[in-house]
Amino acid sequence: VDLAGQSIKAGSGTFSGDVVAKTVTAAAFVGDGSKLTGLKTASGSCSKAGDVVKGIKADGSLDCVSFAGSLPADGLGAVSNGVLSNVFVDVLDMPVKGIAIPDNTGAAATSNIDVPDLGTVRDISITVTLANTDLSTISMQLLPPDDKAKGMVLCDPCGEVDAKALTGKWTVKAPPKSGDLAAYVGTNAKGLWTLKVLDSGFCVPQKPGNKDLCKVAEKTDGAVADWTVQIETLSNSKVHDPNGDLIARVKSSVADALADTKSMQIATKSTSQALVAQAWVFDTDKKSWLPAATGVDAIGTCTTCGSGKDGDYSAASNKNLSAGTYEYKDFIIQKGVTVTV
Repeated sequence: VDLAGQSIKAGSGTFSGDVVAKTVTAAAFVGDGSKLTGLKTASGSCSKAGDVVKGIKADGSLDCVSFAGSLPADGLGAVSNGVLSNVFVDVLDMPVKGIAIPDNTGAAATSNIDVPDLGTVRDISITVTLANTDLSTISMQLLPPDDKAKGMVLCDPCGEVDAKALTGKWTVKAPPKSGDLAAYVGTNAKGLWTLKVLDSGFCVPQKPGNKDLCKVAEKTDGAVADWTVQIETLSNSKVHDPNGDLIARVKSSVADALADTKSMQIATKSTSQALVAQAWVFDTDKKSWLPAATGVDAIGTCTTCGSGKDGDYSAASNKNLSAGTYEYKDFIIQKGVTVTV
């Protein structure tokens, strides 16, 4: 039928042969389309390292764009929709609290904090709490791992005349009197950080408020109650969820803690295996690693138990355990803490 360029309108039509047309418009096609020809389907791959698929081009090839460098180091939260983060805040505490301050003897009260490999520093701060009969005679020096000669002067003097209590905090934005904590942003702060507190004046026990601080016989004046190194890092070894619960720890040592609810093995470089227990389990209620044989959390009992002569071991922050043979009564590793043997 030749309609001489005119159209035909019908409610339905059945054709047993081919339909040839310049344009076919339809609301829907019924069938799986397996016999349709001439359609351009996506093919190929992104060959360059760091490229990802952005879309499909008109010719059916993949539209690839570079993703390298477009995700920041702390972008884990973005790509996981807030489920995971590798940003951590670790507070490293002085190992022995309450160190007496020598009273104008020329010697300084000295304390060391060993900062483990936490990752790349995003922010860092130092906090010191101390008491002395006269803060105007107190100066404090911080010696980072890479500078044990000059370091930083936190304060000098550290207070007004006859002021007796100090809780000081030094940050990137509130820097020490000399030195720059910002220099450690973007680096790894691993190593020994040393605090030195020097008293350049004699205390007088008869003055009001001095009696309990000025120890003439011991030649001390007050004490460093506590000091900490707080570091916010982009961790290169662990991730956590929004509540701060540790999800995983990636370390080379086989003796490190595994993910939550998993058991871990702690062993020294001794063939005697003389720990009270070699197996440990994470208790999600108590938020700590517990010995394996503890009620419902038990995953086994120790096969070679020690005498317990070394007392209790409790790690609240990342620590190293020297090679050797230990016979602990109890061995507790708090949640999120790594003990490297």
